[in-house]
Amino acid sequence: MYFEMAKNKIKSEKTLKEKNSTQQWVFFGINLIAFLVMVFAFSISENGKDFKEMLMNKGIWFIVSPVILFILNGLVSADQKAMLIYWKRKYSLPGCRAFTHYAKTDPRINTDRLKEMHGDLPILPEEQNSKWYAIYRTFKTDSIVDKSHQDFLLARDLCASSFLFLLILPIPVLVFSQHPLKYAYLLLLALQYLLLVITARNYGARFVCNVLSLESVK
Repeated sequence: MYFEMAKNKIKSEKTLKEKNSTQQWVFFGINLIAFLVMVFAFSISENGKDFKEMLMNKGIWFIVSPVILFILNGLVSADQKAMLIYWKRKYSLPGCRAFTHYAKTDPRINTDRLKEMHGDLPILPEEQNSKWYAIYRTFKTDSIVDKSHQDFLLARDLCASSFLFLLILPIPVLVFSQHPLKYAYLLLLALQYLLLVITARNYGARFVCNVLSLESVK
């Protein structure tokens, strides 16, 4: 039973992540271009004649770097991505606080109605996530839930990618870049990660609350 639930969840996430692939590659591309500018900007002459040569010599990065970063992003599990968003080692999934936190913050959710339907609502994080996921399965095809799930997955994956950028890219920039704005670039990498943490948390809350709000008005 548990294996089947996990299998269905992975299949659903895979389909939604495929829908997000364009946005993810745009994000990769923007970060890659910014990185190349920081590292190779001063290898281009003022009149731009060396630009074509730079593309020939360094252009391989346009192909290799996204692939490498994509593989690295794939090595980060769903639980690890949640840890990067919520900064919790255990019970980091948003469903782990579905009833003790999110249900109390959204006026659309009728907690009394939820208690009538499900009895005493769970308090332990693991039980909360299990109960919330069981409810989610009944609404997974709802357009509102599906869209909020897709948005959360996109924000989660971009947040994980931004963390990898922050972890990996500063090293070659500090070692090889002569760009006067390289420290501002590193600050922007950190800011990008923090903004995506906030974004992913908000989309996670919306996803959880949309499911509970629909359940409470059945």
